[in-house]
Amino acid sequence: RQQMMLEFDQLPQDYLLKYQDKISRVTREDVARVAGHYLIPAKTITLVMGQEKNFDQPLTVFGTVETLQVAHD
Repeated sequence: RQQMMLEFDQLPQDYLLKYQDKISRVTREDVARVAGHYLIPAKTITLVMGQEKNFDQPLTVFGTVETLQVAHD
C-alpha cells in the first residue's frame, strides 16, 4: 500500500528509507526559519484548552489572553 502511494505521489522508491534520516536532520533553526517565513505573528491565534492553574506559567507570557468558558458535562 505504501509503495502504491509513493508511485501515486511520484516519489522515489527509496523515499521511506531516507525519510526518517531527513527528518532527524531538521534543526530548531530550520523550523524557526521556515516558521518566520510563513507565519505572521500579528495574525496568529493560539488556542489553549485546559485549566490555567495546571499550566507551568501564565498564558500572558505569550501575549494578550482572551478566556472563554466552555460548558461541559
